[in-house]
Amino acid sequence: MNVVVGAAIFIFKYAEMKQVKISLVKFKNADYLKVTFWYDQDIITLVRKIPGVFWHKEDRAWYLADTNKNRERIGGIFRSKERIQLTGADISSEKALRYSTYAEDQSSDFRNYLIQRRYSEKTIILYVKAVRDFVNWIEKPVNEVVNEDIQNYNLREIVNKKYSLSYQNQVISALKLYFAKIDMRLIRIEEVERPRREKRLPVVLNKVEIAELFEVIRNMKHRTMLILVYACGLRRSELLNLVPGDIDSVAGRLLIRCGKGKKDRVVPISEKTIQILREYYKAYRPKVWLFEGEIPGKKYSESSIHKVFQNAKRAAGILKPATLHSLRHSFATHLMDSGYDTRLIQVLLGHSSSKTTELYTHVSLRTLHTVRSPFDDL
Repeated sequence: MNVVVGAAIFIFKYAEMKQVKISLVKFKNADYLKVTFWYDQDIITLVRKIPGVFWHKEDRAWYLADTNKNRERIGGIFRSKERIQLTGADISSEKALRYSTYAEDQSSDFRNYLIQRRYSEKTIILYVKAVRDFVNWIEKPVNEVVNEDIQNYNLREIVNKKYSLSYQNQVISALKLYFAKIDMRLIRIEEVERPRREKRLPVVLNKVEIAELFEVIRNMKHRTMLILVYACGLRRSELLNLVPGDIDSVAGRLLIRCGKGKKDRVVPISEKTIQILREYYKAYRPKVWLFEGEIPGKKYSESSIHKVFQNAKRAAGILKPATLHSLRHSFATHLMDSGYDTRLIQVLLGHSSSKTTELYTHVSLRTLHTVRSPFDDL
């Protein structure tokens, strides 16, 4: 959905610290009311009473047609409840639409810039939404934004609401790029505090857990996908973007096209893995992608492969907080355990920096087993 956020029409204070914000937005050339609030089941129950309201998953907001009747309904619902106070003033449709048009132009320019720079589809969605959310929050023309506005947004809407470090970095990166390339003003984005980098070790499954994971999977397609991730150290997107022609069974090579950073790379693929792929191909005969969903020719979805892994992990009784990406971590760590050079592993994984690959030395058994505890000498 292409939803353009406008300015706030009403802001209700609900039960002390809780707020319900209603904004005018443009959607498919029609006016809609956007209802946003911090998750609260009581408010959800109230909103669902409005005829025609629907949930927008991407924006995490409720939408309904902007009509006088709906404005009366939604205003009446919240005004009729205790401890609800109108804290914002009405904004005319004309003014709200001016903000909507301005935000639409800015979002379109930014989106076009990202497309021309060949950013990934996922990054484009994240960055455009980050800028759109900021414009909606600031509720003034972007060309009037000063550095303090961005700092306040970072503190109040991200840090205080305890969003993740990665989300905070994404928002700051998006705003930094926007103001540098689109608005072209000297916003001192470097003064907006980024979170300190986390230094967490990757979750790694041992070989026994890997074997048990594959053993419990009965569906051939599901089993083949997870095996290929581990056998070749693939990222999720790399797995789902494979086509049958990427497999060179004679040379024993797998071509990974447009991996992270839009880089191609080649990784070895064993005869054992190739045989598993042959059996899978004979059974499923994919039309376009190596792994397809229920509709022939349509790529297998990211959410589905995530569920496949989580179901298999649960069935295998694995208690570690592992994800699908843990199979890639396990691939790298097990290679390091076997004595392979860090530089070679870096190439196989497609890492730009050796520092990223060196992280696996902290979890490699080969490294850990060289350490003798002083307790053993007592």
